[in-house]
Amino acid sequence: MNKVLTLAFAIVAGVVMAGGAGAAERPLVKLDRDASDFWKSDQAKLLDSAQMTAALDAAKGTKLTEAVPTDKTAEQILAVLLAEEKDAVGVHVETALAALGATAGFACQMAIREGFVAKGMVSEDKAFIEIGTKSGETFYTGPLLNTCLSTTQAGQYSVWSLVAGAAQRLGGPVPDISPLFAEAAGAMGSHTYGATRIKAPHQPKRRYEELLVKYWNVFRNRMVADGQDPTIWPLILAQTAQRLMFMAKDKLPASLSAEIVMDAAVSMSRLDPSRVHEASLHE
Repeated sequence: MNKVLTLAFAIVAGVVMAGGAGAAERPLVKLDRDASDFWKSDQAKLLDSAQMTAALDAAKGTKLTEAVPTDKTAEQILAVLLAEEKDAVGVHVETALAALGATAGFACQMAIREGFVAKGMVSEDKAFIEIGTKSGETFYTGPLLNTCLSTTQAGQYSVWSLVAGAAQRLGGPVPDISPLFAEAAGAMGSHTYGATRIKAPHQPKRRYEELLVKYWNVFRNRMVADGQDPTIWPLILAQTAQRLMFMAKDKLPASLSAEIVMDAAVSMSRLDPSRVHEASLHE
């Protein structure tokens, strides 16, 4: 078992109830998706529309299309993200990487829910370890989730294996992500949960949960429309992050890009789906 998973499992085993006794539940992230300037691109607006979500939900169980190549889906997701994040001075790469990390991490949880639990292949209580906090929040973790996030076992892919692979190909050192699991566990139930550990001047401009709530429905709908199986959603988003890492190689060190992606991925993978806009098409 690799170092990251060993640490993650130890953390899970030791947590029964997290959060301070007087802690209050964190407020939900609320975004005005109906505002005229919420989306900049027609593509994002279409993918986030109630009509698109309803159509994809209605088509559940039918084959919408032959699955397009995953790199094509990644290319489309990246195009939407860059169009949305571009402003007068360009794209803030750190924020874009954080958006991909946040959605990739959450996709690990949803891949298990949609790809296995919903199909009756495993029960929810066997798929996840549920952690209730004194603040009233619920978080999810467990071996399946951690494997999706960070396994480096030969023949298996994870968000981390793809991101670390990109960092290595770019010639950078691979950061130690073990502390990310410990910090996420320690912050459960507190108002600091999901806060970036990335230092200035490279901090993302928005909190990870805000980025997740904004982009999840758009990216997931793109993957569903492209016929992608839920079990590979995390890998497609990690593949998208790889593309951005290569595009940003002259702006950010590869190891920092990888750390940003994984910092967002680990914390958002544990989040209660009830906090995320249209977390599932079918609920």
